[in-house]
Amino acid sequence: MSEVEPDIGNRRARVVALAVATALATALVAGIVISNRSASGGSAVSPAQSASASPSALLPLVSSPSVTPSASLVPDLPSAAAPNSTVARPPKIDPLTKKPMVLTPVGERAAVIAGVTATVSQLTAVTGEARSPGDIAGPSVHLVLTIANSTRAAISLSSAVVNLFYGDSMTPASSLPGPDVFALPEALGAGQSTTAQLVFSVPPTERKNLTISLDYSVEAPLIAFVGPGPAA
Repeated sequence: MSEVEPDIGNRRARVVALAVATALATALVAGIVISNRSASGGSAVSPAQSASASPSALLPLVSSPSVTPSASLVPDLPSAAAPNSTVARPPKIDPLTKKPMVLTPVGERAAVIAGVTATVSQLTAVTGEARSPGDIAGPSVHLVLTIANSTRAAISLSSAVVNLFYGDSMTPASSLPGPDVFALPEALGAGQSTTAQLVFSVPPTERKNLTISLDYSVEAPLIAFVGPGPAA
């Protein structure tokens, strides 16, 4: 055998050793890569996948708060006021004294002053009598006025004046002396009552709306009893 054969054997041995070393290195690198993947807990992301990811997937989602208008921010609009069906009527004025009247239906009791009341009742159709110059006899209305004093002191009736008006125009009626006329006394004792009977000339066609006024004094309110009069 020649010297060339041993040299060839040595070369083959070196090639085999180099191949084995390369295989071992490759296996070592593969083991390191697999170990790193297992430690990270996820698969590797390719650059293409990272580039194709949408911005919404990379940014945290922030929910926009819903805005609800607060009741305090909305101004209260004034509601349309309902028309007032009741219209205040002006007070009835006494044509003679120009004082406002406190109206009370005929037959009901009215307060004159504290502790003193008055009532007008028994409106009756009569024929008025003429006894003095200027009196005109004719169709008239007879009324009964009662005043009660529930105070502990006597009261004066000397300045009390009674008048009668008829119609919407408040026409003053003339007083007549009869029949059956009894004037108010000058005074009324404590706890007592008195009755006056008066006659006023009123045309039969003007008796639908009568107003009987009682002017007790300058300081006291003027009381007025209203209602229809008697038929002729």
